[in-house]
Formats: sequence, C-alpha cells, structure tokens
Amino acid sequence: QTCALPILSIFVLERGAARAHAVTESSNLWHGRLRELAIDRWMASPRSFLVGNRIQRYDAEIGFIAGQQEVAFERALERATEVGAYETGWFSTLAVTGVMGLGLYLALAWQYFRRPWEYLMRRGIAGPEGAFCFLGVFTMTMWFLFGWTYGGYPSFELVLLIVADVACGDLHRGAQTKVAVKDEAAEAGTVRAAVAPV
Repeated sequence: QTCALPILSIFVLERGAARAHAVTESSNLWHGRLRELAIDRWMASPRSFLVGNRIQRYDAEIGFIAGQQEVAFERALERATEVGAYETGWFSTLAVTGVMGLGLYLALAWQYFRRPWEYLMRRGIAGPEGAFCFLGVFTMTMWFLFGWTYGGYPSFELVLLIVADVACGDLHRGAQTKVAVKDEAAEAGTVRAAVAPV
C-alpha cells in the first residue's frame, strides 16, 4: 500500500521517496494529531493561552497495561495529552506552559546563546570551549528550526548553552587574570628599577 499524498518531513521531500516510505504514514498521522490537540488545548481559553494547561502524573501501571494490549488510537492520544507528551518542541511548550512559558524559555535561550555564538564567530571550534559552544548553539538552533516536528521542552538545549556560557566565562576570566599578572609584574619591575642604586 502506498501513500496517496507525499509525506513531507525534514528527511523525505520528494514524491518517489514518500511512496517508498509509506510505512511512516501512521507515525505521521500520530504526530499530526498530537500537534492539532496541542494547538486546540493551547487556544482553548485566555488562561491556557497565557499559562498553558495542567498535566497529570504519569501512571506507570496504566502504561504497563497498555503495553500488553492494543489501545485505541484516540485513547492513546488522550493519554499522551494528559501527561503533556506532544512529542514536538514548540507545541509541547505552548500547550503546557503557554505564551509566558515560551517567553521565559526564549529569554533564557537568548541570555545564554549570545556568548557561545560570539565565541564561535571569532575562534571557531577551538578546544573544549569551542566544542561546548558548538553543541549548545547547534542543538538550540535545531530546536528553533525544527521544533515543530520533533522534541520536547528545550531543557537539554539550555543546559548545553549554560555549560558553554560558563566555559566562555572561565576562559575570559583566565585571560583577564593573565593580563593582570603581567601588568603587576611589569609594574613591580618598574618600581625595582626606579629604586635601584645607580
């Protein structure tokens, strides 16, 4: 069985490849319905628009039982929305935390994105600091670009950015300390030269 319409994803972009990957149709339907439900829950009321929706505690027993038998598609979607598992970064964040939560995430991302980005532009991937900067900038950029198709809350991306920002800060403070030590040594040498007997 082939898919009637080409499956558009970040990996498959042409009609022939879409037919070859028609087995992903159910997965695409699952994620598409989760996105629709996330938007519906986010836009349900002014309160949910601003601060999102409450989520329920994950019940491992229900998950175990569901794993032992077939579960209706809509029931599985309902369970996913109850625990906030929308499986897409943008819509998980909006549906659960609302505009305010997304704004806080974006503010944190901007705060910790700038210094690693500047480091990469000046020095590239040089040393462990450059590696951390690349990981942080790359993962957060991927979340911004493709968060509508995969992922969850940008917690992991923010952790990498914070580590990269701290590494850049340590590097900067180390350079300042070296300059200060050199200045002190030069000043001490000038003083000794001035008081030395002729």
